[in-house]
Amino acid sequence: MSSSAPAADIHKAARKGDLEDVRALIANGADLSELDKAVGAALHWAAARGHSDVARELIEAGADPNQEGHGPDRLTPLHLASSGGHLALVELLVERGANLEAGNGAVGTPLHSAAQADRTDVVVFLHDAGANPAARTSGGAYGIYPLHLAAEAGAAGPVSAILDRGFPVNAVNEATGVTALHLGVFQGQPEAVSGLLEAGADPHAVSTNIETPAALAKYHPEIEELFTAVGIE
Repeated sequence: MSSSAPAADIHKAARKGDLEDVRALIANGADLSELDKAVGAALHWAAARGHSDVARELIEAGADPNQEGHGPDRLTPLHLASSGGHLALVELLVERGANLEAGNGAVGTPLHSAAQADRTDVVVFLHDAGANPAARTSGGAYGIYPLHLAAEAGAAGPVSAILDRGFPVNAVNEATGVTALHLGVFQGQPEAVSGLLEAGADPHAVSTNIETPAALAKYHPEIEELFTAVGIE
């Protein structure tokens, strides 16, 4: 069927969560794969805004849950639903075949997105669905693993969820020698730092620029007090 409905219309309807408009536009031949200049295709918009009913309708009509958006990070609807914390939509996309390891660049996989955005329930679901916590981003100086991005963002819930599922607390960025604890301390994130220390993070791990988390703590009084309270110098 040739499209007689402008793609901009279905992007707008998906963004608003207007299910009736989406159905009408699909019936009128709207192009479900066309990308706009902002986010991506209609399914990207539905995922970003958490409109599960619209997303289901789009997928049933042939929208690709693995379609990539603009830019080098190649974001899929699952990235957007994950970073937005839209668990029901994440579950729907995974059920419909969304790739748990999609993505590239500094953003990484949907698990990276959820961890960095402090979406603990999504992190748990994705991990238990088979997402790889050892997936590495292919860009960015520091945030290689989901754990690193969670610590850097101060996302204490995802930090705990990832560690509780067996990921090594002292995993190192091979390019920089940086651990999650380095990042949590550097960014002044006391809750994440506390969780990492309780899990056995090494406060004296040395990065390639000869910095340790213990040395970095002096730049953040709250972190320095936390280290002192547990006997770290």
